[in-house]
Amino acid sequence: MKKTIPRIVVGAALALGLSAGAAAQSDFPNKPVHIIVPYSAGGATDILARLMADEMAKRLGQPVVVENKPGAGGAVGTTYAANAKPDGYTIQFGNLGPNAINPSIYDNLQYDPAKDLVAISNVADTPFILVVPPEVPAKSVKELIALGKKEPGKHFFASVGVGSASHVASELFNVLAGTKFQHVPYKGSGPASLATMAGEVTMYLGTGPEITRHIEAGKLRALCISTEERSPVAPNIPTCEEEGLKGFTVSVWFGMFAPAGTPKPVIDKLNKVIVETVQTEEVSSRIRAGNSVPAPSTPEAFQKRVLAEIDKWAEVVEKSGAKAR
Repeated sequence: MKKTIPRIVVGAALALGLSAGAAAQSDFPNKPVHIIVPYSAGGATDILARLMADEMAKRLGQPVVVENKPGAGGAVGTTYAANAKPDGYTIQFGNLGPNAINPSIYDNLQYDPAKDLVAISNVADTPFILVVPPEVPAKSVKELIALGKKEPGKHFFASVGVGSASHVASELFNVLAGTKFQHVPYKGSGPASLATMAGEVTMYLGTGPEITRHIEAGKLRALCISTEERSPVAPNIPTCEEEGLKGFTVSVWFGMFAPAGTPKPVIDKLNKVIVETVQTEEVSSRIRAGNSVPAPSTPEAFQKRVLAEIDKWAEVVEKSGAKAR
């Protein structure tokens, strides 16, 4: 005869399992938390992640370890994070590229940011600054567009890599302006900036303090900034909307994500720690020094923003034909 397990035993086992799970969530974290950065060490995402990790560790009472897993425009590290155990001990430090643009520009992507990751909090927003070399005759966005239309196919834009935010944002520029600037990818922001200063390309959408240093030194000319309103990090640079490029509002956001299925109490605790960390004087001042704006948020607000960005960039990729090949 088949033996049956009494319902009271099954109920007790379930109760023990649930209470164990609840206990695990309530004492989170009780071991190191790992932040996956899907880029090499030393870049903007990595620097910001390490800045956050140091302060987060103080509030969590556990080490916060940054792990770099670069490759395929951030897809390698993001896939790793999406497939991690959903317990809050492995989270991703993502940005606009791997978390919103990649699904449209890469074929056979091994993760879906809308389904496999959940937002914890935005951390910072960084605007693009549209720059040209000093020898380019265009002194305004309108003149740059006129130059591109006058000599179609003869002008180029730099990016920090195929499928990057700077690549696809420049394709959006082409779509809105009706130009056909050709793409030249470089291996990072440093090489892209140097190439622009050398006159290898006509325009570049750059970010970070290195861009403003080159502008201040007269090595690059700034035409506009991609924020809705003039940015406190560069108040003298007009917005692209002011310059007549309607619809060109782009921000490279950085934020943290957890694997789908991570318990809500864990998400909420991480969110609280991230928000508090961003709001410290040390972190917020260093974010601003990097030409970014501190922008912590609720998980719900950040998730809504990410989903909207996925749809926005899918449309840009379709219209421009941009693909990572």
